[in-house]
Amino acid sequence: MTEPSPPSLIRDPAAPAHSGDAVPPQAGAPPGQIARMAADIRTRDAELVALRRALRQSEADLDALRHSTSWRITAPLRALVRALRGGR
Repeated sequence: MTEPSPPSLIRDPAAPAHSGDAVPPQAGAPPGQIARMAADIRTRDAELVALRRALRQSEADLDALRHSTSWRITAPLRALVRALRGGR
């Protein structure tokens, strides 16, 4: 029997926020530090969303290239070059 995996501590930044997502104040931590950390998290969440969007676009561009006529036409030439280089 396998043990259940622990819940993920990383939430999807695109998912709606829940009241439980608030940063709990730590004992002894200055409120300004908590606010800066929360702002850093929001900034990184926005960066993550942008990077995921860029990755999806890059994957779509690569897929379009691989399905293009020119890619299919040049496949034999690429195979020949690979063979001449020793299969790399």
